[in-house]
Amino acid sequence: SAARMVGAELSLAVNPTTWLRLDAGYGLLHARRTDRDAPDHRLQYRPAHKATLRLRLSPWPRWGELSSQLRVIGPQPFIHPETTAWGELGTYLVWDARLTLTPLSWVETWIRARNITDANYQTKFGFPDAGRQVWVGLKVSWDA
Repeated sequence: SAARMVGAELSLAVNPTTWLRLDAGYGLLHARRTDRDAPDHRLQYRPAHKATLRLRLSPWPRWGELSSQLRVIGPQPFIHPETTAWGELGTYLVWDARLTLTPLSWVETWIRARNITDANYQTKFGFPDAGRQVWVGLKVSWDA
């Protein structure tokens, strides 16, 4: 089989102050098989649209930073494994956030949450992605 993918991305970053940054991005993808006619020319699990909005707050850059991200993923075509009929996974939104604290110059701690709203969505047919995930980290460094 053969496929053709044509896409475009657009991103915008704004720093209204030294402690605030806003990023926005959009991606468009036109993905088609070249060896098949419609409607079988679609490619599975290739969303045509993706959008991202990020916010980063660091009023005390020496001490910490808060960042948050919203991702919107457009619908994705798929082939049902048992019926071989085409279907479509719906659009979904995921909200992630991270808080980083640096109490000492050589110690960094963070807490990161993915899918904060515990949204139920699928990125592949029959396999829902994990719900809310929370990760805690610690980084200790020294210069010899």
